[in-house]
Amino acid sequence: MRLSALVGSACFAVAGLSCGGSDLVLPSETGPADITLEAGNNQKAPAGEALAESLVVKVIDRRGQPLSSQKVAFSLESQPPGALITPDTAETAADGIAKAQWVLGSTSGIQTALARVVGADGLEITFTATVGAGPAARLEAAGGDDQSAPIGTALRDPLSVRVTDAFGNPVADVEVDWSAQQGSVDPE
Repeated sequence: MRLSALVGSACFAVAGLSCGGSDLVLPSETGPADITLEAGNNQKAPAGEALAESLVVKVIDRRGQPLSSQKVAFSLESQPPGALITPDTAETAADGIAKAQWVLGSTSGIQTALARVVGADGLEITFTATVGAGPAARLEAAGGDDQSAPIGTALRDPLSVRVTDAFGNPVADVEVDWSAQQGSVDPE
């Protein structure tokens, strides 16, 4: 008896759908369903510089069609000093594309940005950028300072300096020329 009642209910439900009942609700195909990363990920640039390529995402609906006029919020995952994304909210064009420009912060290493579809929980993309040191800007003593030795003898500890960019990030492979007002320095 139960089986026939269930079959009868199932047939009634199917019959109701085929008749186009007014209570039928289909999932929306016009809202955002996915966001894809189109360009701008894994770039490299010096600290404080703008990335060469914009951050580019595409928003599509459930049918895979691009969504226009959809707001996408761009933000920094961490807040390195001096980092900036412009604009912080962009609207997708007819092709579903939204773009933003990223100026890297002053700290070398990996920095991360997010693009999130406004009003659609869980629809976000992560961008990363490798931040290198900028050009050499400062030279500071790093060791061997304030030593004394008898005339004509070498100092006990070698002299060393640290080369940094304008933000204090160490800069590698910089040639440093040495000279002395009295005596000699080896290498020069």
